[in-house]
Amino acid sequence: MGKRINFNKSYVTLLSLALMVGALITALLIKTYPLFSAKALYFCQQFISNTLFRIPHSLPGALIFSVWAIASLGLISFAIQLVRTYLLLRKTVSKRVPLNKRLQRIAGSLGLHNRLQLVKDKNLYSFCFGLFRPQIIISQELVESLTDKELEAVLIHEQAHLINRDPLKILLGKTIASTFFFLPIFHELYRNIEATNELIADRWTIEIQKDAKFLRGALRKIIAQPQAQLNLATVPAIFHPEHIEIRVKQLANSKIKHKLSLSYTSVITGVAFMIVSFFVLQTPVDAFHMEDSQEPSFFLCSVDNSCREQCHHNASMSTMTAPEQLFTPASSHLAPKYEAPSY
Repeated sequence: MGKRINFNKSYVTLLSLALMVGALITALLIKTYPLFSAKALYFCQQFISNTLFRIPHSLPGALIFSVWAIASLGLISFAIQLVRTYLLLRKTVSKRVPLNKRLQRIAGSLGLHNRLQLVKDKNLYSFCFGLFRPQIIISQELVESLTDKELEAVLIHEQAHLINRDPLKILLGKTIASTFFFLPIFHELYRNIEATNELIADRWTIEIQKDAKFLRGALRKIIAQPQAQLNLATVPAIFHPEHIEIRVKQLANSKIKHKLSLSYTSVITGVAFMIVSFFVLQTPVDAFHMEDSQEPSFFLCSVDNSCREQCHHNASMSTMTAPEQLFTPASSHLAPKYEAPSY
């Protein structure tokens, strides 16, 4: 059973969008590089009487802070998930006991000899954990409450998570959703990944056993017994309250398929972000350094020759500037010499 199981379109979509948005943000940062290096920055345009606008000095710092905040949120989310998973595993594995003969026999028939751990716990649960070499944990109480075929169904379900490395997908998906928190489409895709992982594992179990009643019976027993809520931070589990309804429907009718669904809000905000980003990237910018200023100063204007010449003219003539309290003073630094454009 080493082959790959069904494809998770939500996961592929999330990774593709994450790479695209990451590339757009990187391109925007490269394009606005002068904001990070200039102490004085002017924006030259022709829409309001050829005015030279002085960009607020705090803007470069605000952009840098925003970039670091976005990157930090992703790293913090990644670290929190790892810590929570470590604490969960340390607490759970401390109750590990040897596999009984019945569990050894069923696990052996599925090729799970060295990938299964039994823990002494009154709660009914099983889950797959581990990023690079996943393993399965199952509680002793769950093993004792299931028939052989129901226990086999639970192990096959977790084996599907193991083969597909679903704990790694969950970890990466949640990290990406936290990093790009300003686009709700990533959170919705992450929730779809969680649900789809469970449904794929269920379908795999049904295909192996040729019947849904054993997994349905195991799920019914788990739901029926009250138990402490486990903090399953980055691990798939056979019992997840948020996805139980769609799983029960699929087990009752295998023709029911879970479809990727996104809200209008997430789609609209995602498309708007892409359009604005592409528009900004397509807007030509020219920067030239003022030679006689006491500190690095940049003038940004359209690469269009007429605008560029007018910007040079305004800088050399020191005219048509904006009010002092809002933008650049009419005197002082607007009449220095300039160098030819260097980038």
